[in-house]
Amino acid sequence: NTRLSKPYVHFMLAFSPDEALIDERVGQICTEFMEKMGSGEQPYFVYQGKDTLHPPVHIESVLVDHFGNKVSETFIQFRCNTARKELEIAHHLVNATR
Repeated sequence: NTRLSKPYVHFMLAFSPDEALIDERVGQICTEFMEKMGSGEQPYFVYQGKDTLHPPVHIESVLVDHFGNKVSETFIQFRCNTARKELEIAHHLVNATR
């Protein structure tokens, strides 16, 4: 869809240095995050930078569905926080708000 000025979205998941997560578990958390965001069917890729002591995980996805329509960004910050809280509980992660 060439009418969109920003046809993509970028998420960043940062984990506590106290959490020793293996790649498979991080991948599962990212998959669950995208499903909770309502973007599980959208193409996306995950990468982890190596520029900090405890590098965050980045998720890039498109905001265009397979019909060329814009995917809604309505309440995206609320959905991110809700997904984060649910994943912290489900995976026994450090609470990010303390």
